[in-house]
Amino acid sequence: MRTKSRRCSRSTDEARIRRAFDHIANHPEAAERVEQRPSVRRLPLARYPYVIYYEVGGDAVTILRILHGSRRQPWENL
Repeated sequence: MRTKSRRCSRSTDEARIRRAFDHIANHPEAAERVEQRPSVRRLPLARYPYVIYYEVGGDAVTILRILHGSRRQPWENL
């Protein structure tokens, strides 16, 4: 039972991340900019303590990091 629950949870997590990636691909300018790094945007995942950091350049989007919201911000390490 526990294994099935973890598997279901993992697939739900993956589905939410995929939806977030689709949103970024379709609306790359929609997320807020990071004040310390204006070229970087941040998209918090709904109902999850994770944040996706990415850059938009020309016709490409580069995912920089996916971090837990309580972790240090990525510009501190880049």
